[in-house]
Amino acid sequence: MIALVVGVAALVATALAGCDMPEEGRYSTIRYTAGQITSTLDLVYGSAVDHQGTTVDLKLDVYLPPDDGVGPLPTVVLVHGGGFANGDKSSMASAAMSYARRGFVAVSLGYRLDPGASTNQLRYLAAAQNAIDDGMESVRWLRANAATYRIDTERIAMLGSSAGGAIALGVGIADDPTPGGPLAAYSHSIAAAVSTGAHLTPGVDLGVVTFEPTDAPALMFHYETDSTTGATAEYAYRTCQGLIDVGVTCEFVLNEGTGHTVSLSANSTNWTDHIGDFLWTKMRLFTAAGS
Repeated sequence: MIALVVGVAALVATALAGCDMPEEGRYSTIRYTAGQITSTLDLVYGSAVDHQGTTVDLKLDVYLPPDDGVGPLPTVVLVHGGGFANGDKSSMASAAMSYARRGFVAVSLGYRLDPGASTNQLRYLAAAQNAIDDGMESVRWLRANAATYRIDTERIAMLGSSAGGAIALGVGIADDPTPGGPLAAYSHSIAAAVSTGAHLTPGVDLGVVTFEPTDAPALMFHYETDSTTGATAEYAYRTCQGLIDVGVTCEFVLNEGTGHTVSLSANSTNWTDHIGDFLWTKMRLFTAAGS
């Protein structure tokens, strides 16, 4: 497994040669103070029926850099974890701010939760499907409101931790479970997905997740053994292999030992070692940074 991952990493490194994120500059390093970032919280991006049969509002937070004549701006959507049962979008506020200070529009996403999601597999899968559906709807909403928030509709990426990572991968790979609705005219496609402590392998085994050449490229962080789910890296890697088999880039970063998630913040070493170069290439930031 380790040899396989190293081999994939080497191929990815070769593909990225010449397109590495610069050490300094827009989208790479901090350009704005925290005080220059405008945060707009609890924006309603849709509504959906929750696990109790109640229609609830779906909300997100937007962190917007100052308007200094540059735009539209690449956008990152940060998704919290919690096993589809708990958690809150506010937990991704710091990470979102780290991207906004570099010039991205940053979004922290809320989605439907089911506190009983862990009670059985069917309920867990239903909660996961609802959450992925909400993630897709959020991307449609961002495109519909792109002019208001200076969003570059061709440069939207989703990054998630734990359950949030499964949402990011699901938005990038899965079919829309509920096509239609008021935002059906807008695509839910994303330019890139980044996950930590997550994969879609159970859905692959059940045949509800399939792979297409049009799927979003992915960057996956996973420990050799996940301390929360018990999943091995070999098991999680099957999601990555599914993308590779249809010609889509998937970079799998193997974290040694036992653990669950790593930081997705642009202030972390994962930004300079992996995430920055991946987004720089897959979001084609090199064509936007000089604008």
